[in-house]
Parts: sequence; C-alpha cells; structure tokens
Amino acid sequence: MSTHSSPNSLHYSTHWKETDVITGQVFADGDVSSGTIKWTDSVTYGDNIPGWRQKLRDGEDATTSLAGTKVTAKLTTGRATARWKTVSSYLDVVDGHMLMDMSVPSGEPSSMDYSKADSIALGRFAQRIIAENTAFQGGIFVGELLQTLRMIRSPAKALRGLVDDWRFAAVKLRRGFNFLPVALRRKKVTEALADSWLEVQFGWRPLLSDIDGGCQALAILNTGRSTHTGHVSAKAEVTGNVSETVTTRGYGACQWTDRARVVSRQIVVYRGAMRVAAQSPGAMRAELLGFNPGSWLPTAWELIPYSFLIDYFTNISEIVNGFSTLSTRLAWCNRTVKRSYIKTCEIGDYLPQLSYVTSHSIAPSKYVCEKTSVSRAKYTGTYVPGFVFEIPSLGSMRWLNIAALIAGRNSDRKWVYGD
Repeated sequence: MSTHSSPNSLHYSTHWKETDVITGQVFADGDVSSGTIKWTDSVTYGDNIPGWRQKLRDGEDATTSLAGTKVTAKLTTGRATARWKTVSSYLDVVDGHMLMDMSVPSGEPSSMDYSKADSIALGRFAQRIIAENTAFQGGIFVGELLQTLRMIRSPAKALRGLVDDWRFAAVKLRRGFNFLPVALRRKKVTEALADSWLEVQFGWRPLLSDIDGGCQALAILNTGRSTHTGHVSAKAEVTGNVSETVTTRGYGACQWTDRARVVSRQIVVYRGAMRVAAQSPGAMRAELLGFNPGSWLPTAWELIPYSFLIDYFTNISEIVNGFSTLSTRLAWCNRTVKRSYIKTCEIGDYLPQLSYVTSHSIAPSKYVCEKTSVSRAKYTGTYVPGFVFEIPSLGSMRWLNIAALIAGRNSDRKWVYGD
C-alpha cells in the first residue's frame, strides 16, 4: 500500500477604499480582512494485483482498494459600491471575499451514515443486471454461440458415423481371415487394416479439422471480452441540510446579507461486469490438438487410435452440453462511497440602511468548500443471483452416445492375430 499527501491553500482578502468624489481625496485604501485557509489532501492506494492488465482484458476483477480525504475550495470575489453625501460626496468600494466565513466545514465525512444511498444504488444495480441479462439472451453473442456449436455438432455427428462404419469394416475384415494359418493371417490382416485405414483417414481428417476449427472458435468466443462481457453500473445520491444562517455584513457605507449553508451528501456507485459462461465449460483435450490421422499406419488392431476418438466424442458431448445451458454472473464488482460536507456562502441583497446613501450596487461573491472522504473496494456482499438460460434447437445428444462402442472395444482388443 502507498499513501500520497498534498498540501493546499487558498488566500482571501477584502479591500475597502473610500474617496471624496469632488476633491478626489482618498480617506481609506487597504485590506480590512485577509487570511489563508490550509489543508492537506491524502489518498492511500492498495497494492496492485499481479497480472491486472490481463485480468482487465479477460473481464476479470482487478479492483484495488482506495481510501482518501480531499478538500476543494473555490472563491469568486465580489464588489459593492455606495455613494453617500453629507458635507461632501463620497464613494465607498468594497471588493474581495466580502468578509464571508472562509472556513473548511467541520465534522468528519468518513463517519457519515451512507446506508440509504447504498440501498438505493444496490437496487438500481440489480435492475441493470436484469436488463443486461435480457440483452445477453437476445444479443449477438447467443446467435454466434449457437452457430459455433452447430459447427462442432454437424461434423462430429458425421465423424461418429464414419467410426461406426470403420469398426464394422475392420471387424468384418478380421473375421474374414480367420480361416487362414496364423502366420499368413498376421500378414494379411496387417495389410488389409493398413489399406483400410489409409482409405478412411482421408474421410476422417477433414471432419476432424472442421471440429477443431469449431472448438477453437468456441474457445475464442468463451474467453473474448468484447462479445459477452457487459459492464453494469449504478449510482445513488442522498443529500441533507445540516445548517443554514443569514448574516448582515458590511464595511463603511456598504451593507449586504451573507447566506451560509452546509449540506451533507452521500454518493454510492456500484460498478461491475456481467459475463456469460457455460454451466460446464468443456475444452478440447490437449492430446487431441496434435492428433493427425495421416501419421498413423497401424500394424495391429490395438494400434488403431480408438481411445483418442472415444475421448474426442466424450469431450464434444461435454462441450455441447455445457454451452447449451448458459449462466450469467458478475465477473467482478466494486463499490465506491463518497461522503461530503459542502459549505456554500453567497452574498445576497444590498442593504441601504444609511439614509444618506444616494446610490448603490453589488456584484455578489461566492465561496464553496467541499470536504470529502472517498473509499473504494471490491464488493463481496449480496446482490441479484446468477441467471440461467438455454440455447434452443440443438437437438438430442443421443448421437454422441458411445456406450456400445466402449463396451465392444475391450473385447475386440483381446483379439491379436488369432488369440
């Protein structure tokens, strides 16, 4: 954690000048009030999260804590004039901060109760989560996902049929040579299996490539941030009147009212990101990525890569089933709380209380000082639970049922050249 401090200040003054309009004689010319308000702003940052840039790209939580206090003060100077007449004619001019109370609001904003603002902001945040979830269901992402799943399902279904055909042909071929002597059977079965494999692998390879391409597209869709991560935020602000006073101020022949008001303000902001995820997000098995049927030249029935294909089909079933049912959840959420005391002083009406004042004018001054406490942290409290929705029209998964193939595989592999 690191803390940064910054000292600041604001100087103010009020100047009075009184002049004899007829002779030009100056009776007074100087500051009647001046001073400097000083304060120190401070902020403490939490430690950076390792890999935060990648987390942001992936739509994951990278919230760092923050806590600080800050004072902002702004003064707009004013000017009052009064012409008055007794023995001679005189002009009084008062300009500057106009004698306003130039102080920082008292009290500690960090001790202020913000529960009302928090409740309102959280309710709005929940509503926007629901709205974002509805947008996901009807948005581009679901359409792209449905198309991608079909890119996997169609060639996988075709490949499943070819596997059945290959197994049937291989078993038939093996049984056709059972009448031969063992030595000749070994040679004939090896040659026949090799020839048959070289034929079918040219039909398998394009389908495997199509499935691989579909799974890669799905992986990009599943990890990509722009397609299915939606940012959600909500804000609530609550203010309350702390005090209000009206004071008569003036100097020389100039008189005016000074209205001072202090209000409290609590602002709560929730920020987060909605993310669509599969209920059971499957991914291609690592050993399948390097599988190339063209590199296989089996010399025995047990060398045919049935295990790869069975794992492949099983994995596809996980992928399709997992992405058929989607859930939306908050990938991350943080809350910012800003609490302030705001003091506002404004010069109001001119008060010609002296009977010998013949004319007057005023350009009001204004002083605004805000004392603020800010905190930000990861939010782990309760909010609207995750939503679940299904992608329709994917059809039955029965074409991926390979129980019979698994059951038959062990018995087939017990046969080795006549065993």
